[in-house]
Amino acid sequence: MEYTYTLNEFPGSLARSGFMPYQAGADQKKALIRYQISLGDQHDGKPFLKGPLLMNIIFYMPIPKNKPIELYDGMLSTAKPPICELEKFIQQAAMGVLYANACSIVSVVKHKICDKNPRIVFTLREIDGK
Repeated sequence: MEYTYTLNEFPGSLARSGFMPYQAGADQKKALIRYQISLGDQHDGKPFLKGPLLMNIIFYMPIPKNKPIELYDGMLSTAKPPICELEKFIQQAAMGVLYANACSIVSVVKHKICDKNPRIVFTLREIDGK
């Protein structure tokens, strides 16, 4: 089975890539809670996904304010925060809501793309681990 989730906001600045909830600032903790609530609503009471899981994430990043929208819309983004920090934040939000343990994720494909409508869209797919 494959499940798709959409988060319509960005968490703001993130802690270093070793992010753990107890190290985060107040704004980051609030964003984490909002993400967990949104993911729980989208998952709609289904049981935890079982591993192994494939994760595909697209971070639709805001277009920089000083750049022309029509030129940058759809381009790959090199803006901060680093993609590894964004991925870690999403995995932290999903753990305990969509799956029991992040160790069940065996593959991650991720992209950062400039977009007029910033959001995060990701899919989780249960696979046969043989």
